[in-house]
Amino acid sequence: MIRRLPCWLLLFGLGWPPAGATAACDGDGEPVRIERIAFESNEVTQRITFLRELEFGEGDLVCPRDIELARQAILDLRLFRSVTSDVATLPSGSIVVTYTVRERWYLLPIPRVDASSDADFGYGVSLFWNNIGGLNHRLSVSGVRRELEERTLDNETIIDARYDWRRFLGSRNNLSLTARNSNEAAVAGERRYEDLSTSLGIGLSRQLTRRQTGQGWSLSTSLYWQHGRNEGVEAPPDEGVLTLASVGLGYRDVHSSVYSERGISASVAVSAQVPGVSDYNQSALSGRIARYLPVGERAHQSVHLHAQGATYHGGPQGRRSDAYELGGAGNLRGYEDEFAEGDTYWYAAAEYLRPLYWDWLRGLVVLEAGQVHRANFPEREKDLMLSLGVGLRMRLTWFVDAEVEIGVAYPLLDGDGARGFFGGSS
Repeated sequence: MIRRLPCWLLLFGLGWPPAGATAACDGDGEPVRIERIAFESNEVTQRITFLRELEFGEGDLVCPRDIELARQAILDLRLFRSVTSDVATLPSGSIVVTYTVRERWYLLPIPRVDASSDADFGYGVSLFWNNIGGLNHRLSVSGVRRELEERTLDNETIIDARYDWRRFLGSRNNLSLTARNSNEAAVAGERRYEDLSTSLGIGLSRQLTRRQTGQGWSLSTSLYWQHGRNEGVEAPPDEGVLTLASVGLGYRDVHSSVYSERGISASVAVSAQVPGVSDYNQSALSGRIARYLPVGERAHQSVHLHAQGATYHGGPQGRRSDAYELGGAGNLRGYEDEFAEGDTYWYAAAEYLRPLYWDWLRGLVVLEAGQVHRANFPEREKDLMLSLGVGLRMRLTWFVDAEVEIGVAYPLLDGDGARGFFGGSS
């Protein structure tokens, strides 16, 4: 490991300054020298957070399109409700470019009350803190307790935390730290015991293309540690320790219009246990792609296409993996929560969204399909799942990436009739 360290340092190095704008404007006016770049109405966001999104600096020659591309790059940070640009020409012929922003509210606490028709009930709280220190860092913390019925668990308490340090030490690297603790009251026949799990993770991603934060190609790697144990007189053997290493490749070219997006994102990742520091074998391969397409002349009318899948192998001996699940408000909305579980799955969806008078409120029609397989229990595999839903999706632009949707969906294959769904994201 020590001998390999210099290679990782080269791969995840601190990068180099961005190149200035091109000297030729290709028919879009003449290049002009920027005397000064200013930012207004940014009460929280620091100047450096803006500057690192620009492909030019003070003293560079720029074209009109470069100024507009920079405005879009700042908007793509998703930290602002709006971004406008203004150009003032000085007597010397050089210009002053001013970007004016409307900042969002960066702290969002959300009380959680979850209920379903399966007699499940949960409560807790989630906290999202974006743009920490004005540097586009993010902290999310969530704690929830659920009371469960007709399953192998009576209740569960889960605490999650994640910190994302974007542009780590001013570079094109992004650092993430995660922690999770869960306590499940498990049931196995007549046996009752506590299933406890603690995990920690560290991830590092490197932007391979010289573009704004989160855009273009990226290479990621992470290290994940988990300790599973069981407590109780009749508890089964402990799961033990798992140390998992992963590597992934991603591409993102998604641009924000505040109320909608356009572009494409895709990723693929592979993970496997680290020999010698893991009590069992485990590996996984996953991939996903999303396409956001504006349609028609109505602003923010769009079609979203999603596809994803994964396969999981190994795990603690004597335990059914059930690494993936389909059903519920997160996917396959026409089916009950965890309708299908297994160690290999695929999922695809097509969404049509159209504003209903206000841009922040859009009507939703969604067609979803998916399937889950369980390699060790083929007789319990679920058939193809197909669901059609209609509803409303509301974008709360005062906050960062805050959306709520509500509606009703019907399973076109199998299932138990129409089901309401409600969910949100941030």
